[in-house]
Amino acid sequence: MLGRIVRYVIMTFVVMIALSQVEVGGDIVQRTFLIILAGLMLALALAFGLGGKNWAAALLQRWWPQSRKDEDT
Repeated sequence: MLGRIVRYVIMTFVVMIALSQVEVGGDIVQRTFLIILAGLMLALALAFGLGGKNWAAALLQRWWPQSRKDEDT
């Protein structure tokens, strides 16, 4: 699955470079691609952050356990 995603990303970058070289589409194609890429990255970051919230909390609790001072209060 990851191999297919990487293949499509590489092909997309190659097409963008080719369009830039032959000067087809201009800035609008590049900006559209960047907006779509930024949206995908934001969606992935959100999904990772929300999906791994409990795992990250457990990991932080294991790394930095609460001190005894916090337990006494």
